[in-house]
Amino acid sequence: MSLSTVRRNDGLSQNLNLSADVKALQETLNLLGFDAGKADGKFGSGTEAVVKEFQTKNDLEADGVVGSGTWKVLLSQAYPKLKLEDGWKQNLELNDKVKLMQTKLNDAGFNVGNPDGKFGPGTEKQVKAFQSSNGLGADGVVGTGTWSALLKGGSGAPSVQFESSLATPEKIAHVFECPVSQTQQYFPGVLAAMDKWQILDRLTLIGLCATIRIETGGFRPINEYGGTRYFTRMYEGRRDLGNTQRGDGARFHGRGYVQITGRANYREYSRKLGLGNKLVDDPQLALNAVYAAEIIARYFKDRNVDDACRAQDWRRARRLVNGGYNGWGEFDHFVKRGLSML
Repeated sequence: MSLSTVRRNDGLSQNLNLSADVKALQETLNLLGFDAGKADGKFGSGTEAVVKEFQTKNDLEADGVVGSGTWKVLLSQAYPKLKLEDGWKQNLELNDKVKLMQTKLNDAGFNVGNPDGKFGPGTEKQVKAFQSSNGLGADGVVGTGTWSALLKGGSGAPSVQFESSLATPEKIAHVFECPVSQTQQYFPGVLAAMDKWQILDRLTLIGLCATIRIETGGFRPINEYGGTRYFTRMYEGRRDLGNTQRGDGARFHGRGYVQITGRANYREYSRKLGLGNKLVDDPQLALNAVYAAEIIARYFKDRNVDDACRAQDWRRARRLVNGGYNGWGEFDHFVKRGLSML
């Protein structure tokens, strides 16, 4: 999972799905002593100026665009290769980088426990699991490719190894007309979350997958479509969403499979998932595949969407998710395909 080319306005007024890449850029610049300010995932004029400063000092074309060449230099300077026993029995000077790596693994849903800066067997196990789930060589060594995936947010679903006789990722891709690469990456995690919250049955699976398909346009967690101005106009000051602080409208816009929106919902699901205030402190984590799957599964259970699916009351199922019937025609289309093919 390589980091994408990013430029001015990405994650700000356009290309919101690149905000994780922009945030990784800002974090890396700050780590190297280039003051990019708060890592907020918004590529504004300040970030552009710092990028040009970095490019100039490293004899790169100072165009403010962070492509593969600039990323390569950034990553090589900021993130050393890490392996078993680093920060622990050898290379003690790497302790802080190991701790950062462990924190990123935890954020991606690969639990290494309390980040202690010691690259032990437990950390190596989670590194390999993360690498497997992101299409990387599972050698347990954290090189540039693994760092890139970690910085991007680890959006690949972990290697859950969860299967069900109800459907395979390939079947889901066919039924719901979405890329098989996405279902192979994310569907096992969705199954695991449904099983965890005890809503895994054929009819609920059909309704949930149809929901993911029309809410995301495929089968992966996404940012709500729109920009900062749109989110501010729609959500700023909405007390019914818990948006009581300035900037909450844009900060807590929809993310994930089911597009949870508003400070109150981020707080609610952060606590329901046992994350404390993690989703409030860093709303981008709602795009993490593990958390996104658990949010939609818990959402279905809490709002009795699973009951509506099992009763085959599909209009009610759509209303419980959408608050109305927006997208009903497409939802009905995919439900009917699911009923006839699964």
